[in-house]
Amino acid sequence: MVKKCPICGGRKTIKKGLSHGKKRWYCKDCQTYFTHVNHKASRLQNKIRYLYYDKMLPMQDIADLCGVSKMTIHRHIKTMREYLPSVEDITISQRGIVLQMDATYWGRHFGVLVARDHHSGKILWYKYIYTHEKVEDYMEGICDLAAKGYPIIGVVGDGIRGVPNAVNYPYQFCQFHARKRFLDRLSICPKSAAKEELKSIIQLLCKTDKESFTGSLNRWYIKWNEWLNATTGKCKKKKRYKQREIRNLWLELQRAMSILWTYYDKPELGMPNTNNDMEALFSGLKRKMIAHAGIRIEQRIKLIDAYLTKSHPKRRKKMRIEMNG
Repeated sequence: MVKKCPICGGRKTIKKGLSHGKKRWYCKDCQTYFTHVNHKASRLQNKIRYLYYDKMLPMQDIADLCGVSKMTIHRHIKTMREYLPSVEDITISQRGIVLQMDATYWGRHFGVLVARDHHSGKILWYKYIYTHEKVEDYMEGICDLAAKGYPIIGVVGDGIRGVPNAVNYPYQFCQFHARKRFLDRLSICPKSAAKEELKSIIQLLCKTDKESFTGSLNRWYIKWNEWLNATTGKCKKKKRYKQREIRNLWLELQRAMSILWTYYDKPELGMPNTNNDMEALFSGLKRKMIAHAGIRIEQRIKLIDAYLTKSHPKRRKKMRIEMNG
């Protein structure tokens, strides 16, 4: 008979002789000895695990609810091993997977890159990053999932430079990120009529279809062609355009057309046009982490692990605990 460890909840326990005439057990997970299962301590451990990892309450609030000191809560959490399902535990769907990939940060030197299935909402892969996100990080996640047999049919991202060309699947540039990126190139209150018209067209990016958007852009270009291509005439070797910033914005819009409307050109893939699901996931995570602003990075990683692996309803197991126990 295998005993369950009252400290970490693990079942990798073996017999280790006697202690005061009682059988002694050793847990390989948390490397502690115990003689018998203290059901009261086990209920307290489950209660602390639920309040800390699921509810993500501060330690002082957990101590008040459990009726113990803050140091007792800290000691339990330090020796606790959280049971989290790995990527291998997720059933591979025969239906194609549309990956939504995005990153969020806490400060400048710590963040997490997450890959999520759009159809099922499952977190399939994530990686902690300590600088800024790179093309290699995205390709690592895609290659890992492809090697494990996930049938990837498309990727949705925020248009990091180099990623759309490196990905071998249909790529959808998040229109919400694209609209924000393009609008940042324009002033809040444009002074010229051409800039004001272009800004109104870009603001329709997430609200209209491909034909209407491209038609509006083409009509704008025909109307303001001479103004856009006007040069200073001072340099003989190289043309100096008067509206260089707007011209660069126009060229960037033209280059992004091939990845802005992938969901519209290939409706059979079922791709979303935005990454708003990822933004909702990250906003919920950051709201939970507000109460733990001063914790160490190792404990922060444990909390993020618990949140990401329990973010899907099918994988969340409601723990039955006695709140007054």
